[in-house]
Amino acid sequence: MAVSEELQEGTRPGMSMDEARALLHGVHKVGVSEDDPILMLVTIHNAFLRELEDQLRRHNVASASTIGEALEAMRKTLDQETQKFAALASGQTAKEIRAVNDSLKTARITVLVCTVCMLAVGAALIFVAVGVR
Repeated sequence: MAVSEELQEGTRPGMSMDEARALLHGVHKVGVSEDDPILMLVTIHNAFLRELEDQLRRHNVASASTIGEALEAMRKTLDQETQKFAALASGQTAKEIRAVNDSLKTARITVLVCTVCMLAVGAALIFVAVGVR
């Protein structure tokens, strides 16, 4: 059975009634008429696939928004820590140097968290891209 170009390209979910009839005939050697009730399953399956595609689109939009918000929050935190470091770095006393070291530790942790989040986002996007196809 040849799969339609639309189905191969992902421009429509499911298969046509003719493709379903050809598949049943090719696999089971059973002829199915155009008004056979078994073809209702094709309609239900195609409706399910359309709904699934819509849900995946909504999920992708929501995920992108959430990821963007999280990255923006991390960027702001990193900016704040950088400003604290810049303010502390101008002093020369031992107390100020300890404060600078503490600020650097916080900045390192923030960068680590940002990196882990970006890796998780990348893995999730790859999973979604592979899972959709």
